[in-house]
Amino acid sequence: ADRGITRREIEKLALYMGEAERVTLEDAMACVGDSGAASLEELSQRVAAGDLEGLERAMRRALGEGVSEIGILRAVAGSLRRIHLAVGLMGSGMTADQAMASLRPPIFFKAKYSFQAALGQWSGPRLSRALELLTEAELDCKTTGMPAAAVCGRALMRITQAARRPRRG
Repeated sequence: ADRGITRREIEKLALYMGEAERVTLEDAMACVGDSGAASLEELSQRVAAGDLEGLERAMRRALGEGVSEIGILRAVAGSLRRIHLAVGLMGSGMTADQAMASLRPPIFFKAKYSFQAALGQWSGPRLSRALELLTEAELDCKTTGMPAAAVCGRALMRITQAARRPRRG
């Protein structure tokens, strides 16, 4: 999203590689950060956890990095779909650990604690409603002419507040 950040990441990769003639994907992943993806992951975790204050900071950060409101809505939807899948697997008799281990791609090790906490907060029906809200918000952003930031922010606040309610069924 920012040429300056991209240049710094390329410089970091060049320093990391030294005199090597080839750069592998593993080399690049080892030293180059993806700030946009990290901010979307943080934002998604804040929503799933019911963290309204963290949501506001994470949303400002993502928008500041050039992530679109549609991109934010889709990232949160993707995260909630994974939680929904794991909750469904738990409903079929798997433990939380088994459900998490069966997800592909696997849950990033730094996100395992927050993901497991979200499994205890959300029910299948509430996740379904949250996903509906995200779909409606994306549609509103594209068709109504309302400010996308307001539509996105309102939807995320509603979902974040829903995460704070005690789980039922």
